[in-house]
Amino acid sequence: MGDSVVVLHAVLKKTQQTAQKDIDLAASRLRAWKGYVMEVQTFEDVFDALAKTPAEAANMKARADLLSLPVGRIKSWDMTQEAAATKLGITRPRLNDLLRGKLGKFSLDALVNLATAAGLVLEIRVATAA
Repeated sequence: MGDSVVVLHAVLKKTQQTAQKDIDLAASRLRAWKGYVMEVQTFEDVFDALAKTPAEAANMKARADLLSLPVGRIKSWDMTQEAAATKLGITRPRLNDLLRGKLGKFSLDALVNLATAAGLVLEIRVATAA
């Protein structure tokens, strides 16, 4: 496949060590893939690859952008998660989902509300598609 990258297995690592089960799974998938011919597709970014429609990709991009801004602001507060959650008007588990970047758990509306509660001002820019 030349200069292409094939993702055989993805895992959220919490240490520098890779678990043997993850290595074994990736090796197994590589062996299965070697004999498999697949259609090569190129995408502008990961959201275009994951989404079924351009609208869904745009929504995911907007949510990803909105997710990162409140997180930086919240971390700068230097307070407990419980206090930060109270300040935002959400539960501590919900705040934990936000801080861990669990994009799928937040709608665009919810992220707008959290950004505003975090003291951020939103500006929306819309442009004609290329």
